[in-house]
Amino acid sequence: MLKTDNEVSANFKSKDKMKTIMKTLFAAALLFVTVQFAAGQTTIKTKEWENPELNSINREPMHSTLMPYESFEKAAVAKRFDSKYYFSLNGKWKFNW
Repeated sequence: MLKTDNEVSANFKSKDKMKTIMKTLFAAALLFVTVQFAAGQTTIKTKEWENPELNSINREPMHSTLMPYESFEKAAVAKRFDSKYYFSLNGKWKFNW
């Protein structure tokens, strides 16, 4: 069973049409991927530790300092340095390595 010239040429035309469609789809997919990749490159994400504006991750809320006093009268005067529980950490420190 030999094919006629019309059947052969129709077969080639459909293959050419299919190749054209495949090339068009491939070009469209390639263009889509390129645009997505280029769009992703424009946004620069900095790491948390490199962002100077960010300083409150996993940090407890700020609060006032607590200073114990011996009595209510001394607490009402609110002179920290006069409390017997006050200890300054200023000065020279000696570390034993």
